[in-house]
Amino acid sequence: ANYDELEAQVQAARERADRILCPNPNILDDYNRRCAEISQLEKTLHGDREELATGQAKIDSEKEAWLPRLRELVSSVNSGFGQAFASIGCAGEVRLVEAGEEYDRYSIEIRVKFRDEEELQVLCATRQSGGERSVSTILYLLALTSLTNGLGFRVCDEINQGMDPNNERKVFELLVQSMTRPGTPQSFLLTPKLLPDLEYTDEVTVLNIFNGPYVKQVADGWSQEAFWRRRAMTGAAGAADPIAVL
Repeated sequence: ANYDELEAQVQAARERADRILCPNPNILDDYNRRCAEISQLEKTLHGDREELATGQAKIDSEKEAWLPRLRELVSSVNSGFGQAFASIGCAGEVRLVEAGEEYDRYSIEIRVKFRDEEELQVLCATRQSGGERSVSTILYLLALTSLTNGLGFRVCDEINQGMDPNNERKVFELLVQSMTRPGTPQSFLLTPKLLPDLEYTDEVTVLNIFNGPYVKQVADGWSQEAFWRRRAMTGAAGAADPIAVL
C-alpha cells in the first residue's frame, strides 16, 4: 500500500471514531476503575484459593490421623457385639456411618435381629420391643468394656428391665464373665430383681438394701444365722437379691 492508500485508511478510521457517540463523559474513568477492581478481586481470589488449599490439606492430614483409628475401634466393638449376640442365639453388628466432611453427621449405627427369619434392622424405639432394646443396649455396653479398662469402676442400673427370663439369664452370665475378667475395674449392677438360681462366681458379692419406715425394727431383730437355719429347714430358694455388686 502506498502513502495515499494509508492516508485514506487513517481518515476512514477517524470518521468511524467520530461517529461513536458516548453520552457518558466518565465512561473511561468507570472502565479504568472496574479494571482495577477486577485486578484486586483476582488477587483476592488467588489468595482465597491458596488458603482453601492449605486448610483442606490440614483437614485431610488430621482426618488421616483419627479416622483409621476410629474405624479400628468401631471394628473392635462390632466384633465383641456380634460375639455377644451370637452367644444368645441372635445377631447384631455395629458400624460407623461416615459422611465425608460433614462431621456432624457421623454416627454409630447398631443393627440387630432376634429371629432367624428377620434381616438385620437398625436399633430404634419403633422396631424392637423394650426387652430387645434392653438386651441390645447391655450387649453394646459389654462390647465397649474392652476399650474402657482404665476406668475406676462401672455401674449398670436396672439393665434387665423388660427382658424375657431366657435372655435375662444369658445376659447376666455374660455380665459376670465380662466384669470378673482379670484387669477389669470394679463393677456394680443395681437392680430391683434377679432371677432365681443364677450362677454366681467367687468374685461376685451380693448386697441387699432395705428401705422404709420399719427398717430399724427389722434390723434390730435380724439374725443372719437364724435366716440360714430357716432356709435350710424349709429348702426355700429365697428372695431375689435387690442389688448385686459385681
